Amino acid sequence: MEWLFPTTAFSGFGPSAFHGWGAPRPACVSAATTRTLLKRLAEICPRGQPGVYALVNARGELFYLGKAKCLRTRLLGYFNPSSRKEKSGRLARLARSIWWEPVPDEFGALLRELELIRRMAPACNVKGLPGDRSRFYLEMTGGAAPYLRAVRQIRSGATRHWGPMPWTRRMREAIRTVNLHFRLRECPRPHPPLFPARHALLMAGQGHGPTGCLRHGLGLCIAPCLEGASRQEYVDAAAACLEFLSGDSRAIQAVEQQMLAAAGETDFERAATLRDRMRQMIYLQGHLSRLDAAWGLHGVHAVLGPSGVETWYLLHRGRVVEALRRPQQSTVALDQLRALLNSSDGVPPGWRVWQLGQIDQVLLVMSWMKNNPLTVGRRLWTCDQADHWVPEDWKESVSA
Repeated sequence: MEWLFPTTAFSGFGPSAFHGWGAPRPACVSAATTRTLLKRLAEICPRGQPGVYALVNARGELFYLGKAKCLRTRLLGYFNPSSRKEKSGRLARLARSIWWEPVPDEFGALLRELELIRRMAPACNVKGLPGDRSRFYLEMTGGAAPYLRAVRQIRSGATRHWGPMPWTRRMREAIRTVNLHFRLRECPRPHPPLFPARHALLMAGQGHGPTGCLRHGLGLCIAPCLEGASRQEYVDAAAACLEFLSGDSRAIQAVEQQMLAAAGETDFERAATLRDRMRQMIYLQGHLSRLDAAWGLHGVHAVLGPSGVETWYLLHRGRVVEALRRPQQSTVALDQLRALLNSSDGVPPGWRVWQLGQIDQVLLVMSWMKNNPLTVGRRLWTCDQADHWVPEDWKESVSA
């Protein structure tokens, strides 16, 4: 029956965008039994070396990829019943070959692991797999009456996009809350006429058009399709919503004041509703602020590995676009970084969007920066008199 499900035997890790420090040197051990595999692994696995590893079964199929701050400790830990997790024990029993590839530092191992998982999609890996349907883009629609909505793909004609963002119930509720707060319409289809003329309003009351709207009746929508608002009133509401999405906290402060006033009047039900609204708005604004911080992350992040090799990771919009060993001449890398800053990648101003396949790396970089604060700032950028963003230790070479 194996001919019905043909497989390709694992033969190596392949090329990488993060091998600027030199050619990779993968290694492998194989054995027919777990005991023999452990013995051979203990003989040749390097000490104190970060890297990535692959577990291969008896049929030659790759079924798990991982990274390690220390390859020897991590791989031998799979065979230690007293310290391993239950999943690690199952993986060790399946393995008949173990491959590994050393990298200069832990940050490089994280990047390489994500790259390999997305390319090879091992059966036992969960995070980082391609084709992830758990993300969407936040869109401010275009047209005469824009509003917020979640879309799977970037659409032409929209006012602005953000994302990808997590497809969670809390995120969807936060989007709905923002629409309700600014009284933007959420109709799945337009209900013409938008901002109707006086004669259209008269006809609406005679059975020739929409006669009412529940959200408008509850004060939750300006109702541009009825007599609820003029065009300018809706434009002002949409502009206030965009200011909120750009980080303006005045809307949240206004909700907080209304909540405190309701509590002071012992209207605790309304106060609880306003509290929940405020929390949803804070949640969405906080997520967008993190995207904005990632979008502005440019420069060189230098990481010194345990073997003394310093790697320069070139960052552009939160992504690692190149990794190279610290060069003797910095002018080449400086030219590359300037070219990146001058490129727009076709993204309109104000948009904060990455491709679905890029956002996992952006989140990885941001998580690394947060969890390793001591490595941040060793070689970040400052602005010189010529208004170019250059690393601190390149100032003299640029001025010369």
